[in-house]
Amino acid sequence: MKKKSVNLITAVGVLVVLSGAYVGVKAYVAKQDAAESESAEEENPEIVSIASADVKSIKFVIDKKEVTFEKDGDSWVKSDETDFPVDQDKIDTLVSSLNSITAERTLEDVEDASEYELDQPENTITVTTEDGETTVIRLGMENDSTSQEYIDLNKDSSTVYVVSNSTFSSFEGSLYDFAKSGTFPTVDSSTVSKISVDGKDSSYVVKKDENNFWNITGDGDTEKADSAKATTLGTALSSMAYASYVNYNCSEDQLSQYGLDKPYAEITVDYQEEVEKESTDTENEAENGTEDVSEVSEDENQVDENTDSEDAESSSADDNTGDSAAENSGNVEDSDTDEKESGEADESDITDSDSAESTESSEEDAEPEKEMVDRELVIQVGDQSSDGGRYVRVNDSNEIYTISEDSLDTFLGKTYSDFWDLTVSYLSVNNLDTLDVNYEGKDYIINVSRETSEDESDDTTEDSSSDASDESAAADASTTSTETTAADTESSDDSSSDSNTTSSASVTLSYTLNGNDLDSITFTTFYNKLINMVGQKRLTDEFKSNTDPEMAVKFTDTDGNETDVEYYSYDTNYYATVTDGKVYLVNKMTVKELFQAFESVIGEKTEGKSVETIEETEDSKDTEE
Repeated sequence: MKKKSVNLITAVGVLVVLSGAYVGVKAYVAKQDAAESESAEEENPEIVSIASADVKSIKFVIDKKEVTFEKDGDSWVKSDETDFPVDQDKIDTLVSSLNSITAERTLEDVEDASEYELDQPENTITVTTEDGETTVIRLGMENDSTSQEYIDLNKDSSTVYVVSNSTFSSFEGSLYDFAKSGTFPTVDSSTVSKISVDGKDSSYVVKKDENNFWNITGDGDTEKADSAKATTLGTALSSMAYASYVNYNCSEDQLSQYGLDKPYAEITVDYQEEVEKESTDTENEAENGTEDVSEVSEDENQVDENTDSEDAESSSADDNTGDSAAENSGNVEDSDTDEKESGEADESDITDSDSAESTESSEEDAEPEKEMVDRELVIQVGDQSSDGGRYVRVNDSNEIYTISEDSLDTFLGKTYSDFWDLTVSYLSVNNLDTLDVNYEGKDYIINVSRETSEDESDDTTEDSSSDASDESAAADASTTSTETTAADTESSDDSSSDSNTTSSASVTLSYTLNGNDLDSITFTTFYNKLINMVGQKRLTDEFKSNTDPEMAVKFTDTDGNETDVEYYSYDTNYYATVTDGKVYLVNKMTVKELFQAFESVIGEKTEGKSVETIEETEDSKDTEE
């Protein structure tokens, strides 16, 4: 028993000792943390602390000149040029960088400031606060190996501070780095209808025709353009942006500095922009102002007359009240009924009023009506700039910017021939009448016949059907029919009709080869290769061949127009395809596949008649943009 008591006392003693040790260690750690914190504050003292709200002006060197920005109300202005478009966010950023600057090291008792290039500082920042206090910060040498910079304060170079070289990075740049630049005009490429390029190296015009196809004009000639290449120009406009801001107020005398007095090139774009439609209510009110006043005056007179008449009738009714009192006393139920009807009328008036207010509110909340308006964008391109672009001026603006040459080369690096459509010949089978082919010295004639058929169907509609159902049925019929009978028109006009009759007309094509029926699939396989033949380039030099063409094709359309295409062997890589005075070089393997497809045509003549609908033909061929 005594032994257990001794052990317990010993354990308690150990616990007391450990607890004391814990408290001591904890106090020591806290003391060390406080000492380290105090040491850190001493090692990295705060040397500049200027609240942004207190800054009245800030002056520093830009492009080797001192520039001052000062507060004018809530905005920053360039003190000697108040029209300069100051970037407010940029100045706010550099002012906020002065809120707290700490030194990573402090060098005291410095005798030679030139050791740190503070005798000829890279920049001098002068900050003046609202209370007139001035702080001057001179920036000296940068130590690239430590990413640090030497500075002094208030021109006292006996003490030099070492700070991070990123501390004053927001003060770097040219003057226009502190300007709020504009943005390149937004152009929706889908609305572009014409692009003209007039340059020293080349000039051309791409333009959409009445059928929405692109044409290219250059060297006095106009022909069909490659739609994909023409569309690329519009896409490039949609993504074009300024590279740098150069001059916010360029005078005519200064244009020569940028080569814009005689531009290197000029790009003109016709496009459309969606804008809110202007209301004509104001104009109408202005035109009819006198009439409105006259009408209001007349209305007021009429109201006065009606009011006088109603007062007279009311007075007369009051005189007869006594005479009718006895009668009214016996007609309590009638009176209650009248009051009830009157109450219902009042509720109706309230409902109408609420409805009117709702309508007015709906009109106010409705989005404004919009319309498309024609716009023109003119880009004048000048000399090459130091940033790898070219100087530009847009729409005779006084502002000068640069745009990268890569963006401009989309327009300026092209010639008229770059936009040629290299499709050799295209005629939809739906417009084909005859196809004459001479192959290996033999003549073949393919004729196209058309047969129109009509299928009628009845759509029965209950008399009680809603107007919306009738309209939906009519819409469905219009999308599935190519022709509508007179009965259809009468039925759609007569709202009491029980049924609508619609008809669908389809045109069926059939083909013959030298008078014999021809399988449609075999023919269309060949014909699709024929009309989708695309050259890899076009010859501009005169082409002459000492041999006859390996294949000659004559298209005759349903209007009697003829187009001739001839295929000559050119070299080991190409066939020369000649049509309408143009010579296309087509991949030799592509032409060989065409010949093989035609050999299948002349080798397959079916006894039964073979047909194909227009819809099937359009599904099987590649359509043109």
